[in-house]
Amino acid sequence: MNAVFAKFFTVTCYEFVDAFRSKRAIILLILYLMGSIGACLIFINVLHKVEVEMVEAIGLTASDNPGTTTRTLWKSKHFEDMMASMLDDRELAQQLLSIPPIALFYSWLVLTFTPFLVVLLASSRIAEEVSTASVRFQLFRTSRATWCMGKLTGQALLLMLALLMSGVGTWIVAWLRMKYFDAGPAAWFIFLFSLKA
Repeated sequence: MNAVFAKFFTVTCYEFVDAFRSKRAIILLILYLMGSIGACLIFINVLHKVEVEMVEAIGLTASDNPGTTTRTLWKSKHFEDMMASMLDDRELAQQLLSIPPIALFYSWLVLTFTPFLVVLLASSRIAEEVSTASVRFQLFRTSRATWCMGKLTGQALLLMLALLMSGVGTWIVAWLRMKYFDAGPAAWFIFLFSLKA
């Protein structure tokens, strides 16, 4: 059993390191990080414009800080009632309103765009090794199941790295751009959504 685990660990480590050696993974990770940071900046700008329009529509003075009005609205009992009415479930509305808006946006972002990252990162890994016949050097040392599971785990670790990097990038942008930012809860929920994705 220890020999099988050692082979699995070796294949996993090789898969993870080989992805960086090809430089393709590095470029995709950087693009994914920049995409999440750019999307977060766009979200914060749109949120601020919506806040300004909403505050001006009710005749109040708009704040220069993005997220101020949203934070007040998020904690409002009337907004909770409206969400409960829209969702037809008060418990779900309370759960959603307990999550910071930037973390909800991040969850949408990763659940929408992570499949594209998976396709770009992992789709050709096995096909490349089979087409170049380099797989024969690995398969006589380990079983096919161990080899496949090692490759899967290596790609999963690479994907987790991308999600954590984009989560940290999103959190930093929100921390820099939003005055009223719940840093602790936002970091926790962003981490949870990265794991779920």
